[in-house]
Amino acid sequence: ATKAARNDVGAARALGRGLLRAGRYREAETELRRAARLARNAPEAVFAVASVAFAQGDYRRAQAACRPLNSSVRGATPSVWARLCSARTFLVWNRSSRAFEELEAALAVEPQNVDALLALGDAHRLRADVPNAEQAYRRAAEAAPGRSESQLGLGRLYAAAGRRDDAIAALRRAVAIDANDPE
Repeated sequence: ATKAARNDVGAARALGRGLLRAGRYREAETELRRAARLARNAPEAVFAVASVAFAQGDYRRAQAACRPLNSSVRGATPSVWARLCSARTFLVWNRSSRAFEELEAALAVEPQNVDALLALGDAHRLRADVPNAEQAYRRAAEAAPGRSESQLGLGRLYAAAGRRDDAIAALRRAVAIDANDPE
């Protein structure tokens, strides 16, 4: 579809996400950058480019990838996407306390932002705060029932907490939602 419609933002974004899920980071970043250019560097598209650095666990690259979101608002209140990008960068750096500040500000503006809720769940999971992580992941699942990331997060949370049966149930729900997700 991408070859047939070189100017289709949706197709470029879908291909980039597919490549990212397959672990083909360089190709994913290329496609996601193309999608961002086609979308005139919309904040969500720039965040998608940064997701490659998040997936690789590369703090410096994540920080650099988020810079366009932060620099576009000098002197103004950062957008939800800028805050979310900063929060994810702090999570890559394993600084959940700094991530919480950004996520609280983002969720104050958009309380049902699925990406922010998932990041909040991840931040609580890093702190081994099972009840709060569980609540954030469940809110994300309610906001976007067709996305498997919330169930995947719950599975990881339960596995780390030693709740094997709950982990298996959550991971099965994730597979039922998206059987093609390699995670």
